[in-house]
Amino acid sequence: VQDPAQMTLRSLWQLIGYYRANSIDASQYVFAFWSRIARTVAIVFSVLLAVPLVLGSMRSAGAGARTMLGLGIGIAFFLLQRLIESGTIVFHLNPVIVAWLPTALLATVTLLLLARARSAAVPEEAWWRLKHARQLRGAERGIAQSVAAWRERRAQALDLPVRYVLSDLALLSIPHRPPRTRSELEQVRGLDVR
Repeated sequence: VQDPAQMTLRSLWQLIGYYRANSIDASQYVFAFWSRIARTVAIVFSVLLAVPLVLGSMRSAGAGARTMLGLGIGIAFFLLQRLIESGTIVFHLNPVIVAWLPTALLATVTLLLLARARSAAVPEEAWWRLKHARQLRGAERGIAQSVAAWRERRAQALDLPVRYVLSDLALLSIPHRPPRTRSELEQVRGLDVR
């Protein structure tokens, strides 16, 4: 009996076929086979995970926070995989489903972050993320949409978090009393004149 971690995929597949033909429990080898394939697929999702962490809507977070988030996701994936490897054989769980579970979770997190990065890249939809923007009606909503889109485009151009361009408080104050002059604009609540 060989250690499944030391066997090639082809050898594992042949051994699984042999064990099944002789009615021997092959769950340890089935898990090793599918786990290895799932880990290979996980590499693709790990690479894709870098896209929203580097280019996505997380501009509001610093480079250190993005690095820690990526590191945390990677460590959680690794620990979940090791935990599952230990528990699969002991608890007699379906080895195929359990082997793919960490990769499926990583894929879900990656796709959610990619979707979030995609929605943040559309400046016209930036106002959706404002806490009280949906309560605005009519012209106030239109002004908030325009100012939020401007803020998003400006933040993207400067590669800064949106709150450094214009605070949410200022953005939501502008539609209530739209300033007509520069001095009125400087009086807007939450505006840091720079």
